[in-house]
Amino acid sequence: MIADFDLYALLLHGDKSKDVRLLPEDVLYIPPVGPQVAIAGSVGNPGIYELREGEAIANLLDDAGNTSTIASNARISLERTSERQVRQAMEFAADATGLRRR
Repeated sequence: MIADFDLYALLLHGDKSKDVRLLPEDVLYIPPVGPQVAIAGSVGNPGIYELREGEAIANLLDDAGNTSTIASNARISLERTSERQVRQAMEFAADATGLRRR
């Protein structure tokens, strides 16, 4: 049987709904890390997180423990790099539309 397991769901949210019992001689394959995002500032758990395809900013903030009580919940500042060369900075409202950004 082949199964996918979300380690972030287990570590950050305690979600064990996709647990699979391992047997002798089972093989675990952990692929190389994909695109990553660094989350810093007034969040519960600043760090580097894997960026899953199509993931919205709201999901990334949830992974990082959401904003702290001292965070400005009005605006979000975002910096993107492409191929580790081109840097693009943007700022947008921290409303439902802004949090749906990808």
